[in-house]
Amino acid sequence: MKNIILVLIAFSTMVGLSGSAGAANKKEVILKSPIVVYEREGLLTPAEKKEIQEKLLTPFFAHANKKELDTIVVVISVPAKIGDDFEVLAISKNGSHDGFTYSKRGAPTLWHPEAVGQD
Repeated sequence: MKNIILVLIAFSTMVGLSGSAGAANKKEVILKSPIVVYEREGLLTPAEKKEIQEKLLTPFFAHANKKELDTIVVVISVPAKIGDDFEVLAISKNGSHDGFTYSKRGAPTLWHPEAVGQD
């Protein structure tokens, strides 16, 4: 998780989420869609990634767009063992973030906002 935090700090600086440090060198970055980062991505099969896209990311982004949350980065921590929960961290342009667990690896369910109290 330490590596993900460092990546996110670097990314937040790049898109101008951090304080005034380095403000003179910042360029605004326009993202067409949120960036998805997988921690331990190599553990996922192509079929698992497709299921995560269909059952988590697509409904999550639809909800975020509906609520105008401006999500820019989603970090998905892939559990090492089948049956353990995925951990998800979503970061918005204004710097707010939301972390939650999502479904068990090997049996992903359809994500909905009520599952994490976002409705």
